[in-house]
Amino acid sequence: MKKIIIAALVLAVAALAVLLTAGKTKAPEPIVKSGAIVTILYQNNAFNPAIVQMKAGDTVEFFNNHIAPIRIHSGPHPIHTSYPELASGSLEPGESYQFTADRAGIIGYHNHFHPSAAGEIIVK
Repeated sequence: MKKIIIAALVLAVAALAVLLTAGKTKAPEPIVKSGAIVTILYQNNAFNPAIVQMKAGDTVEFFNNHIAPIRIHSGPHPIHTSYPELASGSLEPGESYQFTADRAGIIGYHNHFHPSAAGEIIVK
C-alpha cells in the first residue's frame, strides 16, 4: 500500500511539472564560437554575445527575448550602409531573424530602435 501511494505521488508531481511547462519555450542560449548557425540573444537592451566570429556562408540568428520590438540593421545608424543586406524589419518579442553573410569583413550592427545596443559580426 505504501509503495502505491509513493508511486501515485511521483506520478502526480511529474504530471504537474508537465502541465506547468507546457507551451513555454526557452530562448536559445547564445553561442560564442564559430559554427553553421550562431545565435545572438537580445534582452534588456543588449545583444549577447555582442561580438561573434563566423565563416562566410554561416548564419547568424538574432532572437528577440526583450519586452519590446527590435529592428536589426547594419551600421552606421541611421543610414545602414555598411552591409545593407542586414535588415530585419520589426521583430516582436519571441521572434527571430536569420542573416547569412556572404563575404569576409567586420559587420557592425545595432537595434535601430535603441542604437546604443550594438555589436559586431566578424566574418572570416
